[in-house]
Amino acid sequence: MKLLTLAYYYPPQTSVGTLRTLRFMKAWVANGHQADVICADSPDRQFHPAGGLTDSGCAPGLTRFSVAPMNIKPAWQWPTRLIKGVRRLLGLRPIEDGRIARHFWFIDLEWGWILPAYQQACECIRQSRPDAIYVSCPPFSAAVVGYLLKRRFGLPLVLDFRDGWGGSGYHGSQASHGWEQRLVSMADRLIVTSPSDQAYYQALSNTPVSLIYNGYDAPFDRPYLAHVGDPTLTLTYLGGWDGFRRSPEALLRALKQCDFPWRLVSAGNTNQALVAWASTLGLSDQVLAQGALPKGQLGPLLAQSDLLFINKGQPEPGQRDTHVAAKILDYLACGKPILAELPFGDSQEVLRQYAKSLTEVSAGKPDDYVAALKTLYQLKRRGELHGQAPDDEFLARFSPQYLGQQFCEVMTGQGLPLSESLVVKAV
Repeated sequence: MKLLTLAYYYPPQTSVGTLRTLRFMKAWVANGHQADVICADSPDRQFHPAGGLTDSGCAPGLTRFSVAPMNIKPAWQWPTRLIKGVRRLLGLRPIEDGRIARHFWFIDLEWGWILPAYQQACECIRQSRPDAIYVSCPPFSAAVVGYLLKRRFGLPLVLDFRDGWGGSGYHGSQASHGWEQRLVSMADRLIVTSPSDQAYYQALSNTPVSLIYNGYDAPFDRPYLAHVGDPTLTLTYLGGWDGFRRSPEALLRALKQCDFPWRLVSAGNTNQALVAWASTLGLSDQVLAQGALPKGQLGPLLAQSDLLFINKGQPEPGQRDTHVAAKILDYLACGKPILAELPFGDSQEVLRQYAKSLTEVSAGKPDDYVAALKTLYQLKRRGELHGQAPDDEFLARFSPQYLGQQFCEVMTGQGLPLSESLVVKAV
């Protein structure tokens, strides 16, 4: 069976979404199938070798086509800058760029990829005659490409929503809700990453919805448990900071009030917000911000950590945090103690279910935040701050092998009716 895969993020790009699609494609070809992958050409993103594929994200049976998006930045950048400038003049509180820019998008920021990707996909369908189309989202504008292809060629369409679109409010807006329902209803099956997203989309349309969680990756399946011999409490954060949804402000303000030695190490693509807050609070000497590292090189960093930190901002008022972040599963597989600043939702519930050593804090309760950090330091001094290896049930349920097999079962008909009668070959 052959897939046409549309994945904006794919090697040589680096992102969490890249790893999920890469995992699925590896499992797909390992089971004797084939795939053409159409991805965005973004030379500004560095490639990190992963999991045995070449630096082009290819393997026997797997062909990659890189397509450059149209430059649509002026359509939203200038209005965003103008509105931000007006807010500054009026003394209004800064807001996230995306909350302004979304009013000038078609669905999302990457909609300039729709036409080039559609043209390349039509060429692939004519030449290689795939049996189905698989689209990895976000960006959700990629689903528009799948929608157009299904209408033209009649191929079965599977959408994989790595994040929920409208259910959590992180990505969706009232303006895009109509497109969300239209695209989901057009699909033959939807794949989601959390139980809340599954329930949301089952209520939204009659399209069957499959749940395939994100998973952990090497070296996170090797627990790094004990860090002894250093009196400094070392917190490690993996990933980027955006200053809004993932802001270091509450953590740094709490650490500033602590009278014990500590350091915060951050490894990710975007550290500007962290560096800015550290400078503002006079904590630059205790904060180390470095670029993203390939997962295979994270072992020494994890071994020197006492705590792994994760945070996520609040969703829109009245909405639940529906996304189970891949980072949480990586942290759990590592076995280190976790400090979590999370809203109520699926990520929090997974942490509570599987974490062996979990401390929860809230930006809205700064005194409790400081007290929790002081307690953790006392545990370290007594040699009691250590993790435990995760349960076998967790390792099996979220392993790359199991999740890849789930994907193959969905795509080959054990989870999705893809009969030959549904396939209309391209002319």
